[in-house]
Amino acid sequence: MDLSSGGKRVRRRIPGARSKTEAQAALSAVQTDILRGAFNFKAEQRVIFGDFAKIYLERHAKPNKRSWKRDEVALKVLKEFFKGMPLQKISPFLIEGYKKKRQEEVEVSSVNRELSILKTLFTKAIDWGYATENPASRVKLFNEKNRLRWRELTSKELDSLLSNSSSPLRETIIIAVNTGMRIGELMALRWTDVYESQQYLVVRDSKSGRSRKVPLNSLALEALGSLKTRAQSADYVFPNPSTGSFTKYPRRAFLTACRRAGIEDLRIHDLRHYAATAMVRAGVDLHTVSKILGHSTIKLTERYSHPGFDHTLDAVKLLESRSGRNGRFSEANGTNMAQVEIPKAANDSNIKSYRSDKVGS
Repeated sequence: MDLSSGGKRVRRRIPGARSKTEAQAALSAVQTDILRGAFNFKAEQRVIFGDFAKIYLERHAKPNKRSWKRDEVALKVLKEFFKGMPLQKISPFLIEGYKKKRQEEVEVSSVNRELSILKTLFTKAIDWGYATENPASRVKLFNEKNRLRWRELTSKELDSLLSNSSSPLRETIIIAVNTGMRIGELMALRWTDVYESQQYLVVRDSKSGRSRKVPLNSLALEALGSLKTRAQSADYVFPNPSTGSFTKYPRRAFLTACRRAGIEDLRIHDLRHYAATAMVRAGVDLHTVSKILGHSTIKLTERYSHPGFDHTLDAVKLLESRSGRNGRFSEANGTNMAQVEIPKAANDSNIKSYRSDKVGS
């Protein structure tokens, strides 16, 4: 056998070939090996990222990972960004672009999980002969230490943001701060998953991979009602007329509204933080908040709830009545530190309801 590929010559004997047909079959096998990189030649086959993502999910994630649904959710976002691109065309430079874009939308911890899945995907592509390089291995993850973002939206800012937002962004904001839903969950919401009379909706594709019920208060219902009057026959609550699917993340509209309102350093994901903080400050227990937000553990919920200094100050002031002048608890009534009850969070007078005149006006 004597052949060349990419300017390199390959010579081999074919032991055991007894006929021309067998020799041609062996030659075809070798040519396939060359395309797959067995001879360290660059694979030229055009494997589209979205197509290989399906192979990765079915051949690796589902059989081997209990958390494969998280891979599925991450791959949806990755496929949208790398839509139509062959694996061989995806470079570290492009992945850095994805990293930057996602940083503006979600927490850096979420971006890191997605990049890790992308790296594993390319590792499998190399193992299975679909790629020769792993561009994701040359992209650094974000440093998550001390990277918890603390951007608390005030009620005054929220009023201004709503005043400078037009439909459907206004309704998006109202529903987000009254449900704590992720923007991706909101955009993918279908009318068939909204149960107005029972006052809840169902999130089908959540980040955790599990569906959940989200309760709806009167403000969220009013916003949904406003959208429904203009929905006509659309399947999605936020439809994209040009594609028939749902609208993607409304980044441009949100940034424009923030600029008009004079609000800086605010992301649409911060609306979810606002909802969590408002519930905690109103005295809702973390278990209930965690269930509404769709977190797998309460520890995740704690990262979204930011008690203000005024609330922590009020909490320690409640201890004053039990403390003596020297800062020790009085022994007269037998009180000790172990018996002090932790006060419940006080209602935040700054947390407002947004009346129906905010919707659709």
